[in-house]
Amino acid sequence: MEDTWIPIYYLEKRGVKGYESIGNFIESVHQKEIYLIDTNSFRGRDINLKVLSRIAPIYDVWFESNIRLRDDVIDILLAGSKIAVLGGRRVNENFLISIMENTDNIALKSNDEGLIKKFISIGGKIVITDLDIDAPERYVQKEGRLVKI
Repeated sequence: MEDTWIPIYYLEKRGVKGYESIGNFIESVHQKEIYLIDTNSFRGRDINLKVLSRIAPIYDVWFESNIRLRDDVIDILLAGSKIAVLGGRRVNENFLISIMENTDNIALKSNDEGLIKKFISIGGKIVITDLDIDAPERYVQKEGRLVKI
């Protein structure tokens, strides 16, 4: 079986790390699906919806940022992201339930077995984890890629 994988890119203040401009990124990257990690949002800055909205019409974007509120998830999806990736300390059972009431276009990135099981039990499908756990779709991050297991 051929691995299913998605390349990972890092979104910085003005664009994608390693690329001169968004235009240069679009010219260089030919995959249909990409995974973007908004590094600045983890440093306390706002989620970079401006760059996401420029990239999302061209790619199926999985977008990971420091999601703080339920509205952050909605904003990410409205900016064009295919999947909003939830992770971090603020994600708990109540947060997952409130998000799942609005959309199922989310993935949970966690190594908390209890949280993953709760996510799956309320209808969550995509899990990014290093744990060997039964999930409808499980991915791991390795070598700059998101790899489906």
